[in-house]
Amino acid sequence: MTWAERFDASATRDAAFTKEDGSSVQVKMMHQDNLFVYSHNNYLSTVSLPFGNNAFSMVFFLPNENVSFTEMLNQLKQPSHFAACLQSGSTADVDLYIPKFTTVYGITLNETLKQLGMGIAFSDMADFSGISDIPLCISDVIQKTSVSIDEKGGEAAAVTVVEMVPTSAGPSNPQKVVFRADHPFLFAIKENSTGVVLFMGKIGAPE
Repeated sequence: MTWAERFDASATRDAAFTKEDGSSVQVKMMHQDNLFVYSHNNYLSTVSLPFGNNAFSMVFFLPNENVSFTEMLNQLKQPSHFAACLQSGSTADVDLYIPKFTTVYGITLNETLKQLGMGIAFSDMADFSGISDIPLCISDVIQKTSVSIDEKGGEAAAVTVVEMVPTSAGPSNPQKVVFRADHPFLFAIKENSTGVVLFMGKIGAPE
């Protein structure tokens, strides 16, 4: 998906990104100055970047300078606070700095699915006769997600793999603000008409 307002690649610069342990890494920092939906409170600031058709947006949650990422996250866990941050904000003139990044995450869902009552599917008692002539059971259910952004836009994908084996059986005078994501932040990709969050992740050291 492309940004509704693309970044100019010529404005991307090397910049320092401070990690939670105080060390820093060099990142490719994108920059643009434009009108975006922005909010701010005692713990964090948010900015929402719409994609081209405005059906989806990526929202960035940045802890204030005197607030750690953990403190921000604990606040977002409070009842309704995360939803309020997603829905609040007003149009501001944002001097925006966001690092390019790619993040990949994978998790095995076997234990979770067993706890939800699917244990038989992982055992010799599994019945997949509708799809195979030989006895099968599930060996692994693996979900992998990836999100990346650059000057043109963002890509997000989720894949779930089930492995089987044989069984033994806008205002007129917008506020001017600076949003510089040069320390750990949270991002969420949401569907705008419903507010449903499709992807969410933490960037602690952009790669």
